[in-house]
Amino acid sequence: KQLNFLKGEAFSLGGEFLERTGETWADLFLEPEQIAPLQRVSTQLAAKGAALESRGILLMGPPGTGKTLGGRVLMNETRDVTFLWLAARDFYRSGAFGGLRDAFDLAEECAPTILFIEDVDSWLDDYAVDLLKTEMDGIKRRSGVVTILTTNYPHRLSEALIDRPGRFHDVLSLALPSATVRAAMLAAWLPDLDADARSEIAAATSGFSGAHLRELAKFAQTLVAETPSLGLAEAVASALAKIKDQRALID
Repeated sequence: KQLNFLKGEAFSLGGEFLERTGETWADLFLEPEQIAPLQRVSTQLAAKGAALESRGILLMGPPGTGKTLGGRVLMNETRDVTFLWLAARDFYRSGAFGGLRDAFDLAEECAPTILFIEDVDSWLDDYAVDLLKTEMDGIKRRSGVVTILTTNYPHRLSEALIDRPGRFHDVLSLALPSATVRAAMLAAWLPDLDADARSEIAAATSGFSGAHLRELAKFAQTLVAETPSLGLAEAVASALAKIKDQRALID
C-alpha cells in the first residue's frame, strides 16, 4: 500500500514526525493499577501485532496528571508499532469528522497502530461521536488498532460513547498524586534533596499535579544554577512559594 512507508513511525495526523524520547515506564508516576493496562497493550502489540483484536482505552483526569506523558511513554516503549497522534490542531483543514475518518483509515493501513486521540472532549461534536462509535466497534471490525482517548472533562463526553461494554476495555482515572507519589516524584527529579526536606515539600504540595511538581523541580534547579551559594532546600522553598503565588493569581 502506498502509505506502508509510515509503518512503525511516530507522527501526527498533520504530518509532523514525532521523536521517540528516553522516557520509560519509570518516568510515569501512576498507581500500579493505572500503569498495568498500558503495559498490557504494549505487550499484546509486541506479541500479536496487526492480528491483535482492536482495543480502546479512555484516560481521564485533571490536567497534568500523566495522560499525555502516558502516551509518550507508550510511544517510546512500542518502537516497532506505528504511533499516530491526533489533536484538535489536526482538524484545521478537514474538520473533526474528516480528520477522525482519515486517522482511522491511516491507523488501519499502518497497523499495528496506537491511535492516541488527545483532549477529545474539546472538539468531539455529534457527528464525530457517531463516527467514533462506528470506527471503534461498528459492523466492520478492525484489527491491530489500539485507540486511546484522553479527556480532562469526562462529563462532557456523550453517554452513548462511553457507556458501551467492549468499546473501552480500560477506563482509567488519573487523579492528582498522593503525598507518597509526590515524594517519589521529588526523589526522582531532585535526588540531592534530603529526605526531611522532601517529606516537608511533599506534604506542602497537596493538590499539585505531577506537572506542577515537575515545574517546581526545574525552577529550583534554575535558582541553584543562578546562585550557587543557595542551598537546594532553600531553592525548593522559593520555587514552591512562586508556584503557589501563581496558582493563587490564576484561581
